[in-house]
Amino acid sequence: MPLPDADLAVVTAAASSPDWQVRAQAGRDLAGSAHRGDVGEVLLRLVLDRHDTAVTDATSRALLQRHDVHGLRVIARALATAHDSEYADHLHDAVTQHLLPDGPIAEFRDLCDELGEDPDPAVRRGATHLRSMAAPWTSTP
Repeated sequence: MPLPDADLAVVTAAASSPDWQVRAQAGRDLAGSAHRGDVGEVLLRLVLDRHDTAVTDATSRALLQRHDVHGLRVIARALATAHDSEYADHLHDAVTQHLLPDGPIAEFRDLCDELGEDPDPAVRRGATHLRSMAAPWTSTP
């Protein structure tokens, strides 16, 4: 659920907290507002948190639970721009846990296809990678 503007400012500030638990909660809270470009940048920073992968895990799971192009766009961009394979591993684990055993595989694949047409080349690359993650569980390549 999107945050009201008044709460958004407070939670956005919390995303810069030195406390990883506060940043992780901010990621969960901000995920509902991923459709906003300004929030998308903060979410990307949290998914690629340089200090604690627990923030990566919490934020990416919240984004995946949106089941929409806005949440998955942040994940795709993070996959394409991550400077460390550890982030890709954590994102892969989050996607796997989201899709198995009975997750929305067809919907996920469709969202990846939609993101494959995104104007941002990093999002397109990340979407291709995400779709390949889901390939083992889909009946169509």
